[in-house]
Amino acid sequence: MLNRFAGVVGALVFAVGLTACDKLGTPLKWTEDVRLPDGRIVTLTRYQEFNGWRDLGGPPTESDYWFEFRHPDTGQIVRWKWDRTLESLALMMDGRTPMLLVMPNFNGSEQNKCPNPPYLLYRFAGGWEQVPLADRRAALLPSLWSKATAMEASQEARRSLGAAVHLYGAGTPD
Repeated sequence: MLNRFAGVVGALVFAVGLTACDKLGTPLKWTEDVRLPDGRIVTLTRYQEFNGWRDLGGPPTESDYWFEFRHPDTGQIVRWKWDRTLESLALMMDGRTPMLLVMPNFNGSEQNKCPNPPYLLYRFAGGWEQVPLADRRAALLPSLWSKATAMEASQEARRSLGAAVHLYGAGTPD
């Protein structure tokens, strides 16, 4: 009985040791070319940290992230930095103004008062500021799926957005 208990404790200590020493939490940094809905291409530099919660022996989940790009008209570096509570879905331009469509993740929905549809829109005007999605929905969401998007949304988010677009009479995504 004592040997079995010692074996279980030893296995747990070993698993915790492996979890503490792994390199799975190493941040990632990469670049990607992004086609804006108006056809222009910008290069994003993206960075993702993995310091979120983890199951025993499992990899850590995503945490803070950022991306930046050179404004296609002004050449200014535009940077978005957030934590895992908002997932970036689509980058677009409204004239010369960068716009970013995001979806709340984890407890981000509660922090943002459970938006319906579950998306938030930000505009870059020297810094990022949230703008009401209701004012822009008719103009932005149909073009988001009728042209190439800036960032590919997950299949679940794409289906969800498609349902929201369909409810407002603008059609469904491909």
